[in-house]
Amino acid sequence: MLNFITWDVSPDIFSLGPVTVRWYGLLFALAFVLTQPIEKYIYRKDGRKDEDVDILTMYMIIGTVIGARWGTACFMTRCITSLTRSKFS
Repeated sequence: MLNFITWDVSPDIFSLGPVTVRWYGLLFALAFVLTQPIEKYIYRKDGRKDEDVDILTMYMIIGTVIGARWGTACFMTRCITSLTRSKFS
């Protein structure tokens, strides 16, 4: 039914030598950059310190990196394994 759709989008935006910038990395970074001023506004409105936002942002970055790697390891590996099993069974 959807054979007419060709999905061959490259995950890379550009490469500079050994460094490759990918779309998901750019979008994660953009989300953190856009979210931090909103968080600072909310924290100032509640009477909290700006340093708390910086700590929260670091936790968000660490959690995102760990969660993305864990999700890739668990879900993509399982998905690829089930596809290869069904193909060659």
